[in-house]
Amino acid sequence: RMNGLPRRTRLNGDHNVDKFRIQQPQLLLLFALLMVASIAGAQERTQFDVPIIVEACEVTDPFFVPMQSNERLIEVVIPVSIWVSDRGRDEVQSFRFEIQWSQSPFPLVDYFPKTTMQSDVEGLIAIEKQTETTLTGKVDAAASIASVTASVLGQGSRRDLTKKNYSEVPRHELLVASGTVQRGTGAFYRFYDSRKFSLEGGRDLVVLYRVSPSWRGGVLRVVCEAERSRKILGTFDDSSVESRAFMVPIYLQADPASRDMAIQYSQSEQQLRQAWDSFMKSRNQTTMFDPFHVAKRSSSNRLDDEWVHSFIQTSMQKPSSPQLSQLPATLREAINEFEGSRSRMIAISR
Repeated sequence: RMNGLPRRTRLNGDHNVDKFRIQQPQLLLLFALLMVASIAGAQERTQFDVPIIVEACEVTDPFFVPMQSNERLIEVVIPVSIWVSDRGRDEVQSFRFEIQWSQSPFPLVDYFPKTTMQSDVEGLIAIEKQTETTLTGKVDAAASIASVTASVLGQGSRRDLTKKNYSEVPRHELLVASGTVQRGTGAFYRFYDSRKFSLEGGRDLVVLYRVSPSWRGGVLRVVCEAERSRKILGTFDDSSVESRAFMVPIYLQADPASRDMAIQYSQSEQQLRQAWDSFMKSRNQTTMFDPFHVAKRSSSNRLDDEWVHSFIQTSMQKPSSPQLSQLPATLREAINEFEGSRSRMIAISR
């Protein structure tokens, strides 16, 4: 006995402790590998791109039935380009896109591409089934000849062969799924991975809208998402979504004034983003060595780090006067310029 305990029990306890000490570094190594894999998976492996401005064409024809007087039909084609890194190419399961108006939504008439399914087999598959049935039974025959009776036992069988011919639709693979969003004012598209078609590259997203007679332009919000799935260390499932949103100004064909407004909107957006990035770098460097930066971060007059994205992609108003007073002059000028460009695009979208 050792300390009042049986020796065997004490030794077993020490053995388990030593075993845990041996496994602890292995667990730490596994945890470190998971962290590295997670960080590597968080890196951007998909890049999306859309034009800075897009033209809208009026396609009103005699067969178009307007819901209101003098209503027009416009078609907008948005080219979307997709680049996938070599490491991320095998992980992409699908791409999803969504198109909707940022202001003054209009009813959607149609959209392309439509939901599409495809099979490796063309036409129908001819199916032939044969069913064979065998019936077996005993036969008992008796005969009486000259007072001699004989009985013969035997077995008999019958085979029935049935053939059935019919055609069957082959299994189809879903390539594209599409539909409407936002109560019929926008459209979504989901492109799935396929052996015949590559997800990477360019594709056109088409939407047709009913607009008012005075409509000359507007701003569409295009959301692009890459849905990925992979195995970490060959065991753990890891699913993630990479997304990016674009604000695309739309102008009416053969309307130079609306085209200029669309260009001004795009340029003012880029200038605002650049001014905001410069401001954020300067602010982060300042607060890094400021012992009171935690209190400053909680100040009500301080703009959130992601404020510029919400300001551009929604109808959020510009900052209040106390907030603007804390911003550099170049950023205040960029905010005012973008707000003016956005107001002009809203005015021609009614």
